[in-house]
Amino acid sequence: MIIFLFALFSLSFIHKTSFFTNVDIGRHLKNGEIVLNEYKIIKTNYYSYTEANKEVINHHWGSGVIYYLVHKAFGFKGLSILNLLLYLFTLFFIISIVVKKIPFAIILPIVLISLPLLLARPYIRPEVFSYFFLGFYFFLLDKYRNNKIRFKGLLIFLVISQIIWTNLHVLFVLGPFVILLYAIDKLLKTKSFNFTKNEFILFLLVGFSCFINANGFKGVLEPFVIRQNLVLIPQEFRHLFNLEHYNFQNIQEFTPRYIFDFFTIFVLASSFLLLLKKQLFVNFFYSATIIFFLLFAWMMNRNIAMFSFVFLLYSSQMLSIYFKKFPDKLISKVQIASIIFSVFFIAYIFILKPRYYYPIKSNFGIGINKDEYKAAKHLSNFKTTSHIFNNFDIGAYIIFNNFPAQKPFIDPRPEAYSDSFVRNIYWKIKQNKNQIAWKKIDSIYNFNVIV
Repeated sequence: MIIFLFALFSLSFIHKTSFFTNVDIGRHLKNGEIVLNEYKIIKTNYYSYTEANKEVINHHWGSGVIYYLVHKAFGFKGLSILNLLLYLFTLFFIISIVVKKIPFAIILPIVLISLPLLLARPYIRPEVFSYFFLGFYFFLLDKYRNNKIRFKGLLIFLVISQIIWTNLHVLFVLGPFVILLYAIDKLLKTKSFNFTKNEFILFLLVGFSCFINANGFKGVLEPFVIRQNLVLIPQEFRHLFNLEHYNFQNIQEFTPRYIFDFFTIFVLASSFLLLLKKQLFVNFFYSATIIFFLLFAWMMNRNIAMFSFVFLLYSSQMLSIYFKKFPDKLISKVQIASIIFSVFFIAYIFILKPRYYYPIKSNFGIGINKDEYKAAKHLSNFKTTSHIFNNFDIGAYIIFNNFPAQKPFIDPRPEAYSDSFVRNIYWKIKQNKNQIAWKKIDSIYNFNVIV
């Protein structure tokens, strides 16, 4: 069953990168190329012709290097496989902890039901490195809790991992945070700082290792300020505190949001029960972790996938508390019922092909669709001095294919453009229904091409 689950999970990633035109993988590849060929890390809005000198914290330069090396050796097929492997390792780390707490057959239905959430972000993006390292930290801490790894080995692994993570993705701060929760959990259990000083030392050393990055103190501060005062907020940055999907038209069509809402209710209800039974602090690590990641997902919808991985850990912990009280015969019956449900659910996926579960899409395969390059090839026919007007999503596509001969007007980094530029120029064009704003801004930039 575990092997079949991994196979089913893998199928969801074996599709061609048809999202290449509207995600920022192109800019990451160009970042990596510049680091390795010119020996410099981009720290300004280097690619755009509109605000080229604005300072930008390049918190994911290391991801660009990895992506560039893989792409140079294996092309986009290699990037697809790398992305799949990182997700599979994350799932492996989580499942290896889960099966120690509860029989896999019992947790399998939850994994299957949560697939649309786990697969909410299947794109080739640096955030997958954060999934990987988060799962790896949970895995190592579980090994340490069960005396399978010594403190010295744990310290070496986590410090090295944290330095790498800090230079790969902005969510590196989750590493020290998880270790801090683990240290507090042990302190609450032992009620003695002497028995937990190693864990707090681990937190401090891993935390200090975050300063080993290309941007120093600013790089450490970036995760906390990156969203401040943003005028242009991408859809993936938006919160979930709205009722837009709860209407008569949508209520008849299943959406992954309903799964997320159900998981939210489960977390809140189980936390309340633990509080009533005075067991909330006994299970502090799992309770605090899941509540944080639940709020993290509600505050920014791009974090739903990360929450879902943590939810598998939390739900297995909660179920193990109650299953310990059940007789073995009842647990065996529950396992049989879970297996039967899982078999029928998998049959339902492959026979009825539900939209959010069926993994084999029209673009089944790996690599990139051949038509992805056509617009860039056509664009290269224009003069290198052309001033391009493009929308927010397309910028990284232009950077990868046409830079430095041609530069984008804007690209998918809202923090890389000033408030005045976004408010008074980009939004004026996007939101103004008539041509007044367009003509005024065109007189400034003299656009030759629209992409």
